[in-house]
Amino acid sequence: MGEAGGGSARVAVEVEVERGSAELVADRLFQLGATAVAEQAAGDGDRVVLVADLGPAGLDALAAEGRQVRPAEDDGAWQDAWREHARAHRCGRHLVVRPAWVLPSEPEPGDVEVVVEPGGAFGSGSHATTRLCLAAVERLVRPGDRVLDVGCGSGVLGVAAALLGAGEVDAVDVDPHAVEVTRRVAAANGVAHLVRASGTALDALDGTYDLVLANLLLPTIRELAGPLVSRTRPGGHLVVSGVLVDQADEARRSLAGTEAVASDELDGWVALVLARSVGSPARGRGSRAEPHG
Repeated sequence: MGEAGGGSARVAVEVEVERGSAELVADRLFQLGATAVAEQAAGDGDRVVLVADLGPAGLDALAAEGRQVRPAEDDGAWQDAWREHARAHRCGRHLVVRPAWVLPSEPEPGDVEVVVEPGGAFGSGSHATTRLCLAAVERLVRPGDRVLDVGCGSGVLGVAAALLGAGEVDAVDVDPHAVEVTRRVAAANGVAHLVRASGTALDALDGTYDLVLANLLLPTIRELAGPLVSRTRPGGHLVVSGVLVDQADEARRSLAGTEAVASDELDGWVALVLARSVGSPARGRGSRAEPHG
């Protein structure tokens, strides 16, 4: 695994856990903003060490949960260790996301492939939240649609939308590195003319969108609830992921002015597909767009 949001003043830390709980703790580290999590052997065969980079807020949250962490030697190599295990993923019926260093397999009729090189940005296609969003994109995008990807990370969601027929895509992120990666991924997939990547705040964007994608953690969804809904055209769709299954009801309640259309689950995460109610005003303001982990 190696996906999630950006940040500043980050440090590499080690968390030692039982092997059986490693995946759950790794997901928690992504939830707290890690951009990569590497698993290393511990002295005890029943335990492993997870190495992750976290900002102050993530470290404070781990401390509050009673999780013991220690500084990690940060030569940068651990951040790419997950690449050895990366593979292509089929999301939905015909959408395939393939890391650039993974050899392609024989395509099936109708397949649409997104080739991604995420660097340190979120979105190689392996994390459950990304795969859930991609499956929703395949179902929802219509030719000529105007699409907004909030917290774009590597840009995989917006690029997939463009390849599936969207007429224009705005991809926004507070992390300048994510904006640059999104531009590179769009160019590599031949849709640079359709995808505009920037650090533009939601309140500064122009107009509404047929489809809004927000693969964000619940606190950021709550913070951006008003702008997420108001940027969705009446009758259009809003997809939010980065939400744990037991957080789904809270996420729904925060997005006033929408109606639930579908709820898809994978590995303990959920993606909510919501339709903006016609004539329902959105409430609240916000301007940050932080991608999930």
